[in-house]
Amino acid sequence: MATSASSFSWSQWGRLAVAAAALTLALTLASVGRSAAMLEEELPERFRPLSGLEVALGLSGLGQVRRETVDGSPCELPLRIGGDRWAVDCVEWWDGQEWCVSIGDGMWHACKPRAPPPGRGRSLLGSGGGTGATVGSLLASVSAPPPAPASPEPPSAVPAFVPPEPKAPVLSGPVTISEFMASNKATYRDKSDGSYPDWIEIHNASPAEVDLEGWQLTDDPGAPGKWTFPTGVSVPSRGYVLVLASGKGGPGRGGKALHANFKLESGGGYLGLRDPRGVVASEWVYPPQHEDVSYGTSGGNLRNLIARAKDQGESSGKDEDSYGYLQNPTPRMRNSYLRLMGPGLFEVTRDPEVRPSPGEDYQINATIYRGAGGGDLPAVTLYYKPGFLADTMVEMVPTGDVTELGGIVYSAKIPGASLQAGSMIRWYVTARAGQKISLSRSPEVKGIGDPQYYGTVVSSRNEGRTNLPVMHLFSANAGAATSQKGGVASVFYDNRFYDNVKTRRRGQTTISWEKPKLKLDFKGKVFKFADGERKVEEFNLQSHYVEIGSQTYMREDLGSQVLLEAGVPTPIVFPLDLWMNGKFYGLYSFVEQIDDTFLKRNKLPTSGPLYKAWHQWKSNLRWDVETDDMQWAYRKGNLKDVKIHEDRLGSYDDLKNFTLGLVGKGRTRDSWSRTNYLYQHVSIPEVINELAAQNLIINQDRLTKNFYVYYDPSTAEWMKLPWDLEAAFGLSPKLGGQPSELYCVLACEQFNSPLYGDSEHPQDIRDFFDGGRWNRKLQFIYRPPTPSYWGGHHHSNEEPEWTCEDPGQDGTQCFGDKSPRYADGTFNYLYDAVLDVKSTREMYLRRLRTLMDHFMNGRLEQMITEHYKQIRPSAKLDNSIWKRGDIDEGYEQLLTEQLPLRREQLYDTYGPSGSGLIPGPQKENPRAGIEVEPRYGVIEISNKEQEAIDVSGWEVQGGVRYSLKPGTVIPSDSKLVLCGDVLKCKKMGKYADAHLLVVGPFKGSLPDQAGGIRLLDAKGRLVDEL
Repeated sequence: MATSASSFSWSQWGRLAVAAAALTLALTLASVGRSAAMLEEELPERFRPLSGLEVALGLSGLGQVRRETVDGSPCELPLRIGGDRWAVDCVEWWDGQEWCVSIGDGMWHACKPRAPPPGRGRSLLGSGGGTGATVGSLLASVSAPPPAPASPEPPSAVPAFVPPEPKAPVLSGPVTISEFMASNKATYRDKSDGSYPDWIEIHNASPAEVDLEGWQLTDDPGAPGKWTFPTGVSVPSRGYVLVLASGKGGPGRGGKALHANFKLESGGGYLGLRDPRGVVASEWVYPPQHEDVSYGTSGGNLRNLIARAKDQGESSGKDEDSYGYLQNPTPRMRNSYLRLMGPGLFEVTRDPEVRPSPGEDYQINATIYRGAGGGDLPAVTLYYKPGFLADTMVEMVPTGDVTELGGIVYSAKIPGASLQAGSMIRWYVTARAGQKISLSRSPEVKGIGDPQYYGTVVSSRNEGRTNLPVMHLFSANAGAATSQKGGVASVFYDNRFYDNVKTRRRGQTTISWEKPKLKLDFKGKVFKFADGERKVEEFNLQSHYVEIGSQTYMREDLGSQVLLEAGVPTPIVFPLDLWMNGKFYGLYSFVEQIDDTFLKRNKLPTSGPLYKAWHQWKSNLRWDVETDDMQWAYRKGNLKDVKIHEDRLGSYDDLKNFTLGLVGKGRTRDSWSRTNYLYQHVSIPEVINELAAQNLIINQDRLTKNFYVYYDPSTAEWMKLPWDLEAAFGLSPKLGGQPSELYCVLACEQFNSPLYGDSEHPQDIRDFFDGGRWNRKLQFIYRPPTPSYWGGHHHSNEEPEWTCEDPGQDGTQCFGDKSPRYADGTFNYLYDAVLDVKSTREMYLRRLRTLMDHFMNGRLEQMITEHYKQIRPSAKLDNSIWKRGDIDEGYEQLLTEQLPLRREQLYDTYGPSGSGLIPGPQKENPRAGIEVEPRYGVIEISNKEQEAIDVSGWEVQGGVRYSLKPGTVIPSDSKLVLCGDVLKCKKMGKYADAHLLVVGPFKGSLPDQAGGIRLLDAKGRLVDEL
């Protein structure tokens, strides 16, 4: 009990001599503990100081306070908490946990708590509730008598919750379901198609073989005969039969796997086996399942085995007749022991649809499934974490609700005092049964980098001030999270929370931007960016910090939208508001990563390699980069486990052969000619479509980097995929300004030409400032500097200008032993090949005209205006922070300067009324014919016009079905070959060297006699039929 200072008589002052020594000791504690300063910052200013006299009296008159740390060491009390402020009891911190300095080591430790009232929250580091007084109340008690204890209220009569007993499986026959897996992600692979279906193991415990004909499996007690074993299937004595619950159904004859016509529910369900008479032989009502963990009867008791191994005498319990989650999946073998784990912990509140409201308690639920035999109720604990504070624990209690599968629902509330508007709140739950060591945790943490918590963000009215979705990033070290080295953050988007996400600054020339471009990398494919789209493992955030022209905040978004609408496989891009630690950070755009998930979305085989061009000049597909050096110029987008020279796709040997073929220097016969190589190993429709769309939006930063190349093994063809479209719709001056003399985007023929990208139209300018400053930078990039480089006069003609007087028929005549260097060599060799070969150049220019007529007659203005209205509030807010420019000015420049000038160039300068490079519009009803070649199993589509015709979107219907891809153009006086097997067609003598566009594969089969095949144009009009 505390004693007031005024109640001391003068006779007690004699005791101060003893107290003086204690006071000296107490004053010494001021320098003890590294955490004292941190604790001092957290204590409220309302704590009044204690005098030395009061400290001394605390040791005498207040000496009844005796506290210990959680590990049993006595606390040093009174406790100096900074300056002349003291506490005579443990100090309560912001999380409710009490702390003191231990006599044992002089460091801060959590205090052993007093006995808590039922349901009271307590800190993670303590084992009881924090009912000790705060520093404020303790100091006040020095001069005030303690309050009288309140009269306890009589306890209310609440009936005890009686949990239901778990339903044991029915195992009545010698043939039973002994094991199954309802969440097979990577355990058992079906060799027939490479999939990972759920599976069911049937065991025959009898000494005789049992014929399974007529036996039935089902996942629905209301439909007992859902799937019947076919004739000829039997299970040997004490043997096993495996059934794949793939949903396909199948006879399983001739050594093939048995396929049931249903799939198992990973969230828990029913599974039954009946004999031919309809009698139940085996029946399971099972709880939710873990990934790649099987469930069934145990092959023994692991705890008993451990006890026997330790020679601890008789073990308790049976080795058989127990069931649950198994230690190891063992299809077609004796089952393993039961898995050492806590109670089944599922359905913990995750990604709640309704976010917490500021200041209001928030309920967290969890469902517990007890194992065989039931037993006492498990102890379930909620750990919650506001922001980046310490975890606080609260005991969860049963609500009285029980699920259909026997799960017991628990709940606890996070106090509203911990929930502030726009803040992050995280949590996890643990469960332990009795005195067992095994503990369940949700989310389960298996290794470094796994998510540690579930979570959400408290609602905030500030989020509704713009038109865009909000992505929250929370990081204890925002500087590290936005640095090039990177850090860790939690992400909240579309009501889904992701913990422990790796973040870093990305880019090359953009790496120094004050407002960074970011990359977010998750643990596995878990992030869902849109309904109907596959989950992804990583994505990028475009910051729109620097633009070529006035600030629009939409160049990357518009570029992606145009390319996608043109039919180019392009990353999905959309705008969003990025918030950092509860505050608006900037207007950003989500950019999909090009990887295996991207390939699947675009229906491209993931077995084909992806290479990203990222070097300043070596990655423009030049042929003289050695295979061993290609890893420094191209980064892998997939197949990262394949080593260099491994003689398989992804080894860089394939990429080396591609670059050699583009200049007619290949190692095989079909790559000795550039023209032949294009028709044999380049997806011409994909390449010319991407080239045309990129030229339309004048994205000039795409020749030496900012692209991927991909090889499709099903057709043996390469294609180019766009990346980083931030330079789209470029215009070097600001609104109303004059074109830059440094980088005259849209004003110089080098950049605005439809032939941009060939050897006559490279990406870099040779003579900036009369061969001065900029070319000096190029010299540094392309060639290590000499000692005279830094001080001597620089001349751009140190490297002779590369010119090609006689390029030859396919443009390769001037390619000697070494490719051109410096600015002269910054063209793209794939583009150069397409633009130098007459037939593919004709295809490209026709496709460019198609896209011009689609986009440049009002469609682009519509897209720009819609995007402007959507992002304008966010762009205004972004500019108030980063000061990059007003979106209104950028919008005006796009509509009044960029689009009119680009339209004039393409239609007038390069169109029929100008140089005539770009053809006129395609006829409304171009003529084409179809013919079947039964001998070769192909359909030929002939161009009957005198000019190339764009057949993108045309369809072949009837017995054969195929839709021609965007970018498919038939040159004049030529034909297209539609095959059922593209690789086979290209090897046929008739087509191997014919330089014809070969596409496919078509679906269906050719009729025995010609007929029943129709050719329709993109508007569904009949062009020709057989």
